[in-house]
Amino acid sequence: MVSVERIIFKGYLTTMFPDAAFGRHLSNWGALLKDPGTFFESEMTTLIQHAKATAVQARRPYLYLASAHTHASGRSKEAMARAIAEQDEITESLLCIFSVIEACASIAVVGNRKAQRLVVVRRNCRCLEMETAGELTLGADVRVHGADLNIGGSFAYSVPRQRLINLGGIEADTSGRRLQVLAETFTNEGLFKASGGAILSLSNLQPNAGIIQASDGGLVSVSGDFSNLATGTVRLGIGGIGTASNGRLNITGSATLDGTLSVFTTNAFVPSVGQDYTLLSFASRTGTFATLRDENPADRVTFVELDASLNVTLSVVAG
Repeated sequence: MVSVERIIFKGYLTTMFPDAAFGRHLSNWGALLKDPGTFFESEMTTLIQHAKATAVQARRPYLYLASAHTHASGRSKEAMARAIAEQDEITESLLCIFSVIEACASIAVVGNRKAQRLVVVRRNCRCLEMETAGELTLGADVRVHGADLNIGGSFAYSVPRQRLINLGGIEADTSGRRLQVLAETFTNEGLFKASGGAILSLSNLQPNAGIIQASDGGLVSVSGDFSNLATGTVRLGIGGIGTASNGRLNITGSATLDGTLSVFTTNAFVPSVGQDYTLLSFASRTGTFATLRDENPADRVTFVELDASLNVTLSVVAG
C-alpha cells in the first residue's frame, strides 16, 4: 500500500475528461446546456468562497494577481510563495492562496449545426475581470474585440461580477465564436457590435444609450429585458436572403423600444421589393422605434416595419 500525502496537478483538469464526459457531468448535475453559465457561476462561487474562508481560517493571505506569473515572465507564483514563506518564517502548512487572471483551458457549450444540438467542447479562453466589487469603465478610446473572452466577470474564476460601463467599443468578430459580458450591470454608451458570424452575449443590460450593431451573420444576444432609449441606436446590416448574411438582435425577455433602428446593406447586396427580414426577436414588446433609418437610399428600395408582437420584421418596398 502506498500512502500519498498530496498530489500536485500541473495543467488543466479539463484534459482529464474524455470527449463528451463533461457533458454527461453537467447532465448529472441537472445543468441546462442552454444556460450553462448559471451552473458554472454557482459552482465556482462556492470554490472561491471556500478558498477565501480557508485563507481567513489559516490567517494566511489571499492574493489577487492581475496577470500571469510564470518563470518566463520573470517571477513565478512558486517564487512568490517561497518569498512569503521566508518572510513569515513558515516551514510547513498553508503559505497563501493566489487568485490569478491568465489564459486558461476551459469548456464551452456551443451549437453543432450538423447534429442540430448543443455540445460541450474544450476551448482556450481569457478573462478580463476585477477581484473585488467595483466599477470598470472602458473609455472612448478603448476597443475590446475577439472571441472566447469574458468581460466584467469570469466563469473560469468566478470573481464577483462588476458594474461595467462601455464608452468605447466591444466587438465579437470571429465566426462561430462567442464574446460574453458578465457584469452585474452593463451600461452601453459606446459601440456594442457583433459581425462576421460571431456571437456577442450579455445580461443585466441597462437602458441602451449607445449603438448596438450586428451584421454579416453576427448575433447580439441579450438575456433578460431590453430597453432602447431615445438616444440609443440599434444598427443592423442586411447582406443577403438568409440569416447567415444578416445581423440579428435576440432578446429573451421583453423589449421596450424607442430611439432609432438604422438599417444598412453589406457586400453590395440590394434587397428585392417584397422580401421580409426578421432582425429582432423578443418575448414581448412595448412601443416602437421612433425612427426607422435607411442608410442606403441610393439603392432605390427602403423598409417598412410589419406589425408583429414578438419581433421586428422589415419589408422591402420601392424607395
